Amino acid sequence: MKLILPIFLLLSQFNALALTGLDLLSAKDSAVREYQYEAELNEIEAWKAEIEGSEVHVKIQSHDGSFEYGCHLHDTEMVCHEEDHHDLNKSESYSDLNMAFQSAIKKLDRTLKKRGADLSIVTSYKVWKIEDHDHGHGEEADVWTKVAYDLNGQSKISYIQCHQHEGEKEFFCHYKSAAHEEPNF
Repeated sequence: MKLILPIFLLLSQFNALALTGLDLLSAKDSAVREYQYEAELNEIEAWKAEIEGSEVHVKIQSHDGSFEYGCHLHDTEMVCHEEDHHDLNKSESYSDLNMAFQSAIKKLDRTLKKRGADLSIVTSYKVWKIEDHDHGHGEEADVWTKVAYDLNGQSKISYIQCHQHEGEKEFFCHYKSAAHEEPNF
């Protein structure tokens, strides 16, 4: 009996350190805070967060280049460290990117809950914006979210396209079968 308790505690600690889809969002937020020391938020064009072993890797593309962060938990706080930097030449607004992503995640969360799951099953997010992509509704841009997750033992990928209708602040999101102009990191 004395041996069972230490093994249980060790397994509990190990499972507490396992990263889930919920950690992707805190890693992205932490990486963006680190990025702010180097560049302006409104220059972010796209970002990607994915679990790789015991870390979350976050990549941010901006007007100033490509920034990579390795993120991990220090107790309960997600911290990120810059890993690499490459120059690029692009620009766009982070606030639209983030607002559309939040709308996409709300849609995804509702869908997963209907299937008996939650955002913890997500293994990666990738978000990007396509300027001047008008479908006749007066939208200025599309924001795409690519989500990879494991559901019932199967790896799945969903694409969510979000846009604003002319004169509205709210983002409207739709599932799509394939991505449009997905950037490579």
